[in-house]
Amino acid sequence: MRLAFIHGYDSRNAGEWPDIAFIRSLAEAFPDCRIDVLARKGGMFRDSLAGIPNITVHEPSGIFPDKSGVIWRMLWLRKKIKSLEPDIVHIMHADGPVGNIRGNGPGLKVIVSVQNLCFLYSPAGFTWLQRHRLSGSVRRSCRISDAIMVHDSRLAAELVKYYFIPKSKIEVVDSVASAMAVYESLSGRKD
Repeated sequence: MRLAFIHGYDSRNAGEWPDIAFIRSLAEAFPDCRIDVLARKGGMFRDSLAGIPNITVHEPSGIFPDKSGVIWRMLWLRKKIKSLEPDIVHIMHADGPVGNIRGNGPGLKVIVSVQNLCFLYSPAGFTWLQRHRLSGSVRRSCRISDAIMVHDSRLAAELVKYYFIPKSKIEVVDSVASAMAVYESLSGRKD
């Protein structure tokens, strides 16, 4: 199976994020799985995942994709996904570029991860505009993805409550084995 993980944020501090630990654990537990990490700025991903044979970190070169999120999403990311031909694309944050990925082919399956919805019920640290932008982005991503991964049942219930997402679309994942089960069921094959 070939998986592509998309991380669109500045990853200079990504070594502290659970995303890297998850990808590393998945690669180590399933060495036959080919994993591509597509990061806008892949510094910490490249450094943290170096030496793992079934992981390749891709990042744009040149000034335009590096400096412009729009060019990265609309041009570089779409072209890279078409060239890699993954079975599953996993967008690590629900406010990521799901809409830009869906047009890459009829067989492409897209999963998004939702880490929290704190911007909805804890307004401290978010402006009114940020809360509404994040809420719209998460709602849209959840609706157009094929599956949604969350880390606990409370968050799954919140997605149903606030965004009216069908329960059947939400997967509670508590280990790399349960994540791989979701990938395999979505792709329709076992490797």
